[in-house]
Amino acid sequence: MKKTTIFLLHMILLLIGAPVYADDYRRSNIYSKEEINYIEKLQEEGIKIGVSLGSIYVDTENSKDSIAYKYRSRLEDFFHMDVELVKGSWREVYKKLENEEIDLLLNFALSKEKKDEFNLSIPIYNDNVYTASTNRKITAYNNSLRYDYVISHAGDLGFQYLNPVKLGDINPIGIGIAKNKTMLKKIIGKALKYNHKDILIEIFENEKIKREKNDFYKILSPAEKNYLKKKEKIEILVDSEFYPVFYYDKEKKSYDGIFSRGLDELSVLLGKPIKIINKSPDEPWNSIYERFKKGQGDMTIMYFTPERGLMHEFSLPPDYSNLLLVSNGKKASSQKSILSTNIGVIRDNISENTALNYFSELNRITRYERYEDMIEALKEGDIDSCIIDNDLFMYYQQTRFDLSLKKLKILEKLPISFAVQKNNQILLSIINKATNSFIDYKDIKINFLQEMATIKAAKEIEYNNRNKLILLLITLMITVIAIIIVSAKHMWNRKLHKLAYYDHLTGALNRISFEKDMDKIIPLKNSGLGMYIDLNKFKMINDNYGHHAGDIVLKEVVNRLQKIFKMGMVYRLAGDEFFIFFKDISLEMGIKLAKKAIEELKKPINTVNAAFEIGVSIGICELDTKIKDEEDFLHMADIAMYTAKKKNDGTIVVATAELIDQFEKDKKFIK
Repeated sequence: MKKTTIFLLHMILLLIGAPVYADDYRRSNIYSKEEINYIEKLQEEGIKIGVSLGSIYVDTENSKDSIAYKYRSRLEDFFHMDVELVKGSWREVYKKLENEEIDLLLNFALSKEKKDEFNLSIPIYNDNVYTASTNRKITAYNNSLRYDYVISHAGDLGFQYLNPVKLGDINPIGIGIAKNKTMLKKIIGKALKYNHKDILIEIFENEKIKREKNDFYKILSPAEKNYLKKKEKIEILVDSEFYPVFYYDKEKKSYDGIFSRGLDELSVLLGKPIKIINKSPDEPWNSIYERFKKGQGDMTIMYFTPERGLMHEFSLPPDYSNLLLVSNGKKASSQKSILSTNIGVIRDNISENTALNYFSELNRITRYERYEDMIEALKEGDIDSCIIDNDLFMYYQQTRFDLSLKKLKILEKLPISFAVQKNNQILLSIINKATNSFIDYKDIKINFLQEMATIKAAKEIEYNNRNKLILLLITLMITVIAIIIVSAKHMWNRKLHKLAYYDHLTGALNRISFEKDMDKIIPLKNSGLGMYIDLNKFKMINDNYGHHAGDIVLKEVVNRLQKIFKMGMVYRLAGDEFFIFFKDISLEMGIKLAKKAIEELKKPINTVNAAFEIGVSIGICELDTKIKDEEDFLHMADIAMYTAKKKNDGTIVVATAELIDQFEKDKKFIK
């Protein structure tokens, strides 16, 4: 019945001119005659798949959109057979598989102990076990009990919002198959290797994205949803010297910082651009704050104080910082001298409020418009001390290697928050919900500070070749200290490995990893596929919007490539050039994935200042015995990419012997 229905559906689609998905078990050419006979027998009988209620494979609110239903549809289309889903508790469906009442069981841990009881598929994805604890007790997922700790695994999509800590690796996840279905194991195994594994992983990743967006949408009130629907953009005023929270990078000519990167994530989550409306990067804080107090902009970022709390609405604090009294190391070394010291502050800044609260009339308070001017005055001896926050103090010591500043005293610890206009409770609520459950500012801060320390250390080595050994030792010391401070959970040796083999901006594998991996692969004459990807008009983004916008685009491009090419290794070779390597993949599948990459990269990438649609050119080269080494492999893929780039955006070119020969002839002719 199922086979007849699908045949009639295909005929109707052909008659009306609609595209037909041609991928099925016969056209895949992966099954023997004996296996095809077995499949045709199953077409008469059908198969039963078990799935546990409460697992990630079942969406209780929209069951037809569940992973289990999507995989069932895939099996029905591929094998032309009826597939029945059998749902129940994990114990119930596990018992049914044990008693051979069902044929398959999804979300099955592939442990060695189960090999004697069941047939096991190949691994679909690796899994990890995590634990989480919060200050409040956690409600269990399936009852009303409350716990101090929860232990779960990566497959639990609702678990990620509890700030989990990884405990270790556990058995990979695959499909359990009834013991009496040995031939079915072969059938399913070949389908998984062909493309079902990739499809399942893609469905799983899409499910995570869908649930994250749905979860955020669910916690929004009708008024909040309506606010976002009507709002074209969100405007923000920012202090350009609020390092490392939010500041203007003069070298990159763009804004950066912990909250800046958090705003990029917030913009993507809300689907709305967040626009900075400073008059210029040099506009001082007192001017910015005066404009905000007059009602300009939707929000800003600043320290919370009770006085400010009367004028504005403040979000939950994503971060805290200590306010310090800092000297130039020559004066104000004792408590007595502090009482009569000349103190520098920033006008209308928290430093001015703190000075007025903590010091007497004996002190002279000098007000400045910008931090750079105040720090310079401190070094010149125009003032004896100044008030800055601890993050800025660490920036001067660890990043600028300026050890002239001396910490005298911690004055107070204050929260750093988003402030919105007094009448905008709806935006405040939206920000709080996003910050509380979806945007991890702590993790952003860890990655940002590590990146800053690494970049600055590399520059110091480059600019001081004569003192290379000394600077290298200093760099290592600073990097170790930075890692210990900001990330106790990361081992030092893992950090070194990441710095050596991974691109620090995007997290993709770097050129060193590519050469190392290719050295291992080529001599063994493995089958495989290389894909050279180049972004079109990327230089325009850097030139017109600044390198920070370009960095955001590159990171999002890598994020999308890694989701699409799950079975391949994604390398960033240089700038906007990427290389994907696959083992044991057909050219047909490679082209299919390349087309998908083109479509995914066309989707807009939002930044604080603009949204970009990325065009790409892709060159593909098959790995075979004619290729001598990784340079030859890369060169052929590069030629194919170069040929694609001369055509329109979204062009895919496969490196053939004829194409390479013609390219070399043209090159000689030009010479």
